[in-house]
Amino acid sequence: MPHLEAALGAAEALRTNHIPFGVITKKNLKDLSRHQVIVLPNALRLSDEEVNAIKDYVTSGGSVYASKFTLRSKLSEILEASYMGETKEKYTYIAPTSHGESLLPEISRQYPLSIPETQVKADLPSRENVMATITLPYTDPEDPFKFASIHSNPPGVKTEYPALIFKKIGKGRIVWSSAPIETYASQSLKHRSIFTHIIKALTRKPLSFEANAPGCVEFLLFHNPEERRYLVNIVNFQSEIGEPNIPVDNVLLKVKIKEKLLRVVSLPDEKQILFTREGEYININIPKLQTFQMLSLDYRAD
Repeated sequence: MPHLEAALGAAEALRTNHIPFGVITKKNLKDLSRHQVIVLPNALRLSDEEVNAIKDYVTSGGSVYASKFTLRSKLSEILEASYMGETKEKYTYIAPTSHGESLLPEISRQYPLSIPETQVKADLPSRENVMATITLPYTDPEDPFKFASIHSNPPGVKTEYPALIFKKIGKGRIVWSSAPIETYASQSLKHRSIFTHIIKALTRKPLSFEANAPGCVEFLLFHNPEERRYLVNIVNFQSEIGEPNIPVDNVLLKVKIKEKLLRVVSLPDEKQILFTREGEYININIPKLQTFQMLSLDYRAD
């Protein structure tokens, strides 16, 4: 079972970045091929049945993101990595290698990603698949005479322990993180952005839709083939401030549509909205979103 905080953090990160997601159980292990990416957020235990299903899924072209203690399962055999324990330091960092700079564009060796907990130490025969390494704080928790500040634990000790492994297996790919980045994705924009970037890097096909709106805006996309239309419901819900909502300006919505689009209208007034096409996506700009907006994307069947 995945660690609850990590699972909730992963779900919140995907939701607030408007990436569709679902929950997988043992009942639908045979349907894994339906999903572009499977997230194993700090899974504390995986059965042989689950690991075999995941291995088959990856080999056939699927993608997996796993974190921290997932390495203690037989998933380590797929990664060809061994669990060596945890760092004694409880405030640690993740720094990209030269191979991982494109995967982790918002951090660097000089300014690594902070992780307010321990990280798992792993042994990996090859360095080829290491996208990031663990950096430890300047302070040593076992040395009472070495400190930097009572307010901080700055990075200071670089290690060769892998913090992010990116490996191709068969037709698919798997990423393992030594820390549950997804746990902090619900609290930190930086962690959320990095986690989302990793997930997007694992996808092979374009997402159903994307948007640049803040996390308080939620999107629901429905396809009604009988009426030849897509319906988009957009809600701006800022519960922390009460009513009225602060309007959100210039929301860019991208919806994947292969069909020939005839028009985009707001409902129920059926006011036409301008759109542009960019490859498989239709780009729609919503100048101002107060609380709720419904759009109908009507297309022609070829």
